[in-house]
Amino acid sequence: MFRNRILPFLFFLICLVLGFLCLMAIEKRDLIFLLSGALLPRLVVLVVDSLEVPVTYGAIARIPGRWQSLWTCDRDKDAPEQFADVLRVYRIGSWIWGKCRFSAADRPYVIKGRIVRGGMVHGRWKSTQRGSDYHGVFIMQMGEDPAELRGAWLGTSERLGIRQGQWLWKR
Repeated sequence: MFRNRILPFLFFLICLVLGFLCLMAIEKRDLIFLLSGALLPRLVVLVVDSLEVPVTYGAIARIPGRWQSLWTCDRDKDAPEQFADVLRVYRIGSWIWGKCRFSAADRPYVIKGRIVRGGMVHGRWKSTQRGSDYHGVFIMQMGEDPAELRGAWLGTSERLGIRQGQWLWKR
């Protein structure tokens, strides 16, 4: 009884720690940590499969990677401002996360979200710059072209108020 409950939990916990260390190593490009995480891909697949993550299909499974992020901001309603940045997206199961440096404010931002059925991706984003409270939500839809996700974002901060705009991820 004890082994049936505790051992799977310990295995999951070990995989989680190894996964975290490997992501840190990838981020810092630290070869020693990467080599110590050589078994990680197999462990992650094993753990993710055991979590019964909703199945995604086709092109939506190729969300991880580098995207060109094209977005507009409604500061001026007659002529919305347009911006282009590079967004790096990672994925485990139905969860995604990513980072970029938005050109509008030259600030780092992160996204966290979830892939849901029907080719939808929704989540939150926030500025990671110290002292910034700018944050918001987004929703994206995979269309016929698997190299594009189209959607919208909504954001707020104490200084800027509420802002919104269109958002396009394009390969």
